[in-house]
Amino acid sequence: GGGVGGPDAKMRRGRGRSPTRACTAPSRGEQVNSRAGLHQRELERTCDCVERYVMSKLHDRVFATDADDLQHDKALAARFRELHFLTVEHLGISPEFTVQQPWEWAQQELRKMGSYRTPRDKMVCVLNCCKRINAALSHASGGQHGADEFFPVLVFVVLQAA
Repeated sequence: GGGVGGPDAKMRRGRGRSPTRACTAPSRGEQVNSRAGLHQRELERTCDCVERYVMSKLHDRVFATDADDLQHDKALAARFRELHFLTVEHLGISPEFTVQQPWEWAQQELRKMGSYRTPRDKMVCVLNCCKRINAALSHASGGQHGADEFFPVLVFVVLQAA
């Protein structure tokens, strides 16, 4: 696995399979590099390790690299600030889902995104936010909620987290 002597360690030391070969998905019916004994989970962990390494080195070149990107980010942040006045009532969120308003936890998940450098890690923050919203809605509704209840809460959480 990803232990001291595993494939991740070999990748960090510059030995072992090349990053591009390590992240190539096997074709249908092809065994995952049986010679090296890699299984699918180990291959995925290796790809994650390579992605983290590459993105840690290229982050500043990939995200908000030019003046247009920075201007767009500023405009989006300004728009979020303008919409910060919106309340759960404005978004039509049912009162049964607003009693405890446990959405600060979901907002914290989104706020963590800035501390991560890989797209996958950022997506995990979004996923965790959605899981927290879903858990809160499920608790409030006894599991009787759907997208019509979820989406307005997600919009509210995103606007408040920004």
